[in-house]
Amino acid sequence: MRRSQQAAAGRSLRLSRPRVLFTGNARGPTLNGLIDWLGADVANDADWHALGSGPGGAVPADGGQAAGVEGAWRTPAEVVVCVSAELAPKVCAAAVAGVQPQLLVVIVHRADTHTKNSKFLALHPQATRIMALAPHVSNLSRHMLKRDVDWSMPVAPFLPAQPCRSKDCLQGFSIQGALRRYKSKHGNGFTRDYGALWARMLELRKQGVAVPPVVVVGKGERRHLMLPRELESSVTFHPWLKYQDFWMLIHRSFALVPAFGMPVYYESRISSTILASLITCVPVIAEQRLLDTYTFLSEEHVFLRQPDEDEAAAMARIAALPERAIFAKREALCELRQQMDARADQVFGGYLAEASRKAVL
Repeated sequence: MRRSQQAAAGRSLRLSRPRVLFTGNARGPTLNGLIDWLGADVANDADWHALGSGPGGAVPADGGQAAGVEGAWRTPAEVVVCVSAELAPKVCAAAVAGVQPQLLVVIVHRADTHTKNSKFLALHPQATRIMALAPHVSNLSRHMLKRDVDWSMPVAPFLPAQPCRSKDCLQGFSIQGALRRYKSKHGNGFTRDYGALWARMLELRKQGVAVPPVVVVGKGERRHLMLPRELESSVTFHPWLKYQDFWMLIHRSFALVPAFGMPVYYESRISSTILASLITCVPVIAEQRLLDTYTFLSEEHVFLRQPDEDEAAAMARIAALPERAIFAKREALCELRQQMDARADQVFGGYLAEASRKAVL
């Protein structure tokens, strides 16, 4: 946001310190390593406010002191950006009521749940802009809401002090994301299809193929991996890591394995694995369908699966690739990350400029 403010400064925008409002543990951003990941320059450039909890974890909308340190965050601002307002509309509503912005920007994730009567549309009806993090989410959301939906993907990079620069530093493949069940009209299961991956790894082993180790990082319990005993020594699980440790384990892997267990990641939602790839510059193992969906990615940014090749077989093939072939994709991803950030600066700069114009009317 600060970069967007600076980019828009030439258009006579009033610059002020951004305020970050968050729910949960007041020391959460420090305890979970978020501040360390963002770095002192970014973290110190904003005012951080932990919001009190109301019913269902929402911020009290009555303006009480529980919703922030003596209401210190309740001063006017030109723009409020609400992340995941679909899931926490009361939190967003309280922020809008307390700040009274010229413009509300709602970042949406679940386009399959949207309708022209979605609750978040009424949070600030005077002036609301909607943004998704990927083109396919934006396209479906626009169709469902019957209104414009922008897209951009701001990415905070992970910059390790000692980056991997050779194959000797890389250790297997990574799967990231919460071990979470889902239920829908199409069925139920886990958001990652671990069972299918384990089964193929076992098959390849029986065929004499050397299958590389796998690291699973995210929230959850090990038992939900349903890991066969034969793979105990090949798969490690690291739950609830701090951000820096989380990203470092991914950084030191050959590639990210999507292991999608839900079709929505190709249809209406963005996968956090794609964000993780851009944050760490580590490619994903992709089928053509993924490139057709996440259209900002091309073959130079991913390890594209060969015809009739599954993720487990791709892992074995990729681990044997020359070092240059592996790190060329990392370089391409880092370049793409800069392009994505430039797009985000342009989009958010436009929001700030619009809010500034409204302020002088």
